[in-house]
Amino acid sequence: QGPGPGQGAPPSYGGNVNFGGQNEMASSKFFDKLGEARDMVQDIRDSLNKIDYMHRKHLDALTGDQSRQTEQELDALINQTTSKSNQARSKIKELNELIRKMTPEEADTARTQLQGIKQRFMNTMSEFQEVEKKYRNQIRDRFKRQYRIVNPTASDDEVEAVMSRDRPEQIFAQSVLQSNSYGQAQQALREVQERHEDIRKIEKTILELHQLFQDMAMLVEAQSETVQHITTQVENAQEHTQQATKEVNEAIETRKKTRKRLWFLCFLGVLLVAIIAIVLIVQFSPAPIPGGGDSNGQQQPNDRAGDSGGDPAPDSPGDSGGTGE
Repeated sequence: QGPGPGQGAPPSYGGNVNFGGQNEMASSKFFDKLGEARDMVQDIRDSLNKIDYMHRKHLDALTGDQSRQTEQELDALINQTTSKSNQARSKIKELNELIRKMTPEEADTARTQLQGIKQRFMNTMSEFQEVEKKYRNQIRDRFKRQYRIVNPTASDDEVEAVMSRDRPEQIFAQSVLQSNSYGQAQQALREVQERHEDIRKIEKTILELHQLFQDMAMLVEAQSETVQHITTQVENAQEHTQQATKEVNEAIETRKKTRKRLWFLCFLGVLLVAIIAIVLIVQFSPAPIPGGGDSNGQQQPNDRAGDSGGDPAPDSPGDSGGTGE
């Protein structure tokens, strides 16, 4: 039974998806497939040594049976290695898609590891092409030697023209009929037919490997552009952050200087007010009167001569006349 009403039924979020769960799933799947791609590339590299060995064995075959058996083994090995190379390319493309579903932090780590696999795969494809080109040159040299058995005076241009034909044995057969050593010429004709077929298969393999290399190079270039774009954005963000931090610091420093200037101006204002107040008090305060005085500023008569602190006043004339008689 499902939960009834009010019994903890899960809320409906419409079409919303748990992106965190998707990111974790993409990350886990990525690293699993990354290991598979790494193993594939290593298997391809190991196969290159076997292919190079089979090339030498095919060239050194003494009998027709040995040559055919070695050729069959070589063809199977090359087809298997080419198929595995295509699988590795598809795996790398799949890994590249998984990165887009990751969080930015996980994507940075995954992109770095995938870049190493891509570069290793490209190096392996380049080595594969070099192995096939070396074998093609050896086959062409063998073709030239066999052709000159029945046509010793053939120039390099003539031999190249014969090799470029779809059915060079037709021209080669005419030279066989004109050769003095018919048996040796017949054997050379058979080998020319075999080597010409080898050259065609090698050319096809080199073309496929070149296409693989080009596809991967384009993928790496596109990824590099994306990484470069992200790097540029990060650098721009860092530059903007540094500029903003610098401006904030300058604003803080300006604010500090402004605050100091305001305090200094306030101090000057207070000091100026104090000076003005002192000047006003001194200017408008009453001046002291000599000998004392009342509060109205009028001088009061001395009550006693002794109060003034001087000599006693002389007697009036009336007083002095009585005394003289």
